[in-house]
Amino acid sequence: EISTAAGNQQNPAVWGDCIVWQDYRDDIDGDIYMARRPSVATVTVVWPNGGETLMAGKTEQIVWQNTGNIAGVKIEYYDDPNWVEITTSTANTGTYDWDVAVIDSNQCKIKVSDAVNPAVYGESDAFTVFVCDPNLTADINKDCFVDWADFAAVSGQWLDCGNNRDPAWCDQ
Repeated sequence: EISTAAGNQQNPAVWGDCIVWQDYRDDIDGDIYMARRPSVATVTVVWPNGGETLMAGKTEQIVWQNTGNIAGVKIEYYDDPNWVEITTSTANTGTYDWDVAVIDSNQCKIKVSDAVNPAVYGESDAFTVFVCDPNLTADINKDCFVDWADFAAVSGQWLDCGNNRDPAWCDQ
């Protein structure tokens, strides 16, 4: 309902988020009134949003979009069967750097909600978070697979001395 005034309201028109009408409550010519439709706030999680694979302990950027007036957002992740808080409230910038939780799950989700009105939220589809196998000892750069970058790190140190207190140590 736009107007509860007694009288005769006629000729409504909608333009963008404005509603205008002619109102004959006080005079015969009718006055023009306007009201803004309240904007509906929404949140949509853009990334991660289903199917991604993230490595636990790495920093990943959570990305979301929203409509309406949302000053701050609360961000959570889902670790079956619970939602775990990442931050209670952060500025609504559309991005947040997340130090990915150390969990092992293929049912992880992200929820971004209005920090003031938790009924306004967006939730991702399920994605995977994994913990790198600690038995992968040849993974020198800790990217969770052994490749040329690891070989380059080892070969770069091949002849370096590990005892900086006694350089003669390496001459043995």
